[in-house]
Amino acid sequence: MADLHDNEENIESREVGAAVDAAESEALDPKLKKGITVFTISLIAVFLIILGYQYMQEENQKQSVEASNRLVRVQQLMSEGNTDAALMGSQEVSRGGEPIMGYKEIATKYQSLEAGKTAALNAGKLYLDNADMDNAQKMFDIALGSDVMITRMGAKAGMAAIMEAKGNNSEAAVMYNDAASLAQATNLKQKYTYFAGLNRAIEGNGEAAFETLNKAIKLSPASQWANMAKLELGRLGMEIAH
Repeated sequence: MADLHDNEENIESREVGAAVDAAESEALDPKLKKGITVFTISLIAVFLIILGYQYMQEENQKQSVEASNRLVRVQQLMSEGNTDAALMGSQEVSRGGEPIMGYKEIATKYQSLEAGKTAALNAGKLYLDNADMDNAQKMFDIALGSDVMITRMGAKAGMAAIMEAKGNNSEAAVMYNDAASLAQATNLKQKYTYFAGLNRAIEGNGEAAFETLNKAIKLSPASQWANMAKLELGRLGMEIAH
């Protein structure tokens, strides 16, 4: 009888343990299900991000090739001296089965790409030649965002010319100095440094003019820009630094 009693207690104990385990398992299930759901959603999100990134890369590459081809086509108009068509495009002249898109439209449509920024620089120069300062400034603003040093240099010089034309000589001097700092060729560095000094002189900042003009001379003492800097120093009654 004792053994039977012990067996009954063991059976009862196992049943209680099983019930406890089942209760614990049931309590964990919602947490487990939530964790699985969160993990699955995270995987899907990562997958979608990767797909989106790949799509954007492919689209950017496609647009980059497209914009570069348009630049090549419009350059032909420039080489022919047809600057108006180069700026605004031409419906009469076609390449690749479609009308040629001008620098302005290329810059506007592809402004996030380097080809668009190059087009903006060229458009800015043409607007500047036509004394259209407002449109020139819009184009140079786009070109300033370029990763290519020579494009940024051209945009800085263009903005400096606009500031100079508007009588903002202090800002023009800063922009010319910025352009000079980006220039690799000595003649360009000297040219922009000279114009920076000239604008300092015009604004009445004699000390800055003296320093900047002498800096221009030292870059290449026998050059055209050095001679112009010397003449400006003479006009200001200043001597060349030695």
